[in-house]
Parts: sequence; C-alpha cells; structure tokens
Amino acid sequence: MKFTKIHTVALMAGLAGLTGVASASVITHTDSYGVKWTLSSDGVNYGNIAAPVYNVIVLADTTAFSTSSFTNTNAYINAVTVQAETQVTSGAVSGLGGSWTNVIGGQDQGGCTNNGGASGFDCAYFTAGNNPITAPGVLMSDNGASLEWLFALSFASGTTIDQALSVLDNGSHLKVDYYGYKTVKVCTGQGQSRTCTNTEEYSFLGQVSDNVTINNTGTPTPPTGGGNPIPEPETLALLGIGLLGMGTRLKRKAQH
Repeated sequence: MKFTKIHTVALMAGLAGLTGVASASVITHTDSYGVKWTLSSDGVNYGNIAAPVYNVIVLADTTAFSTSSFTNTNAYINAVTVQAETQVTSGAVSGLGGSWTNVIGGQDQGGCTNNGGASGFDCAYFTAGNNPITAPGVLMSDNGASLEWLFALSFASGTTIDQALSVLDNGSHLKVDYYGYKTVKVCTGQGQSRTCTNTEEYSFLGQVSDNVTINNTGTPTPPTGGGNPIPEPETLALLGIGLLGMGTRLKRKAQH
C-alpha cells in the first residue's frame, strides 16, 4: 500500500507537468481606427489532402474605435476580407449579427468584388443582397464590442497550412469597410418656399487595408484570453522525474 501511494504521487508529479501552460502573447494588429484585430488558425485540415480546408478565426475588439463624430455605438462593419497566401478555391463565412455572404474576390468601398479569388482574396459581406452596400452592416458595439468571423477556406490539392495561410508570418492581409450614419441637410424648393431638413444618411466612413499575422493557435478553439496556451519547456523534465521515481520504487521493491 505504501508503494502504491508513493508510486502514484511520483507519476502524478510527472503527468501534472503536461497540464502546465505558459501564456504566450497573441499577435494583434490595431488599425488606424483603433480596432484591435486578432487572426488565428488552429492548423487543422478539416477537409483532406485532396481538398484541404483551413479555418481562419477573425476577432475584432472595437472598444477603442474612434473617428470624427463616430464611435463603435453608431458605426458598422459591412465587409471583411482575408487574403491567404495562395488562391482560395472556395469558402464559407459565418459571423455575428446575421448571415454573411462569401465572395471569392477582393473588396472596395462598395463591398465585395468578384474577381475569382485572385491573390487569395476571400470576402464576406453582411446579409444577402447587401452588396453593393444598401443597408447597415453589423453594429460594432454588438456583443460587448467583440466581433467574430469564421472563414472556412478551401485550397488546391496538397496545400499545407503554411502554404495556405503562412501562419506566424506577416504575409497575410485584412480589409475592412467601416460605415455609419451622418447627419445630412436636405433642402427642397426655391426662394421663400425653400425648406431644409436634417436626415440621417448611411454612408462610407473609410477602409483599412493592412498586413496582418495569422496566429497558429494549435487548438481548434479561438483564443478567449490574453494568450495562447503552449506547453512549458519544463514539461518533459517533470514527466521524466515522475517516471524516474516510479522506476526507482519498482527497483527497490524487486530487491526486497
């Protein structure tokens, strides 16, 4: 019984190291409007070798969004584009606030442009029929100012994760269209019959088009905190100590 207890403690001490994690900084990108972006991939091929599919999780913290007369409570995102390292053959996108329609192609201030996915562009716009932009997109203060998109991208046969997304490399690209309501004076008539009223007009605010790094999280779930869990360097040493302790106890037991 005494042997069993010591054996268990020694083994658990080694195995406990396997659960230890160190917090590594997630690479984020803050654009010119103050929105903090995090792009990550779990590195898993959800298709197969002949038809690989890799996910890109796009997270936006819009809390610090700032531009003249607009905050994240009256500004919207209508289109988001991820550029992969190689041409995308097809894709599907889901996101907060409604149905996001996928287009293999680039993006301008009117929304997604269908150019056959040249240079790996994959674009998503908010709600079917809203491209070119005809209505508000997703409000940036939704979900506590935290927005998320999942791009499921398909690539040519045999494409590896690094060839597809160049994870941990600043070679990928992100585009975002910001829109909002502006107060516009509308006047009708002439002379003394001329009348003017203020109306709210939904219009283009600006676009960001920046290089970004796609983080390789190594896990099928998106990051939810300040870092990605990675095994600590001491893990194998702790496991070795546990196994060594177990072996020593076995040897002594055999000698007695």
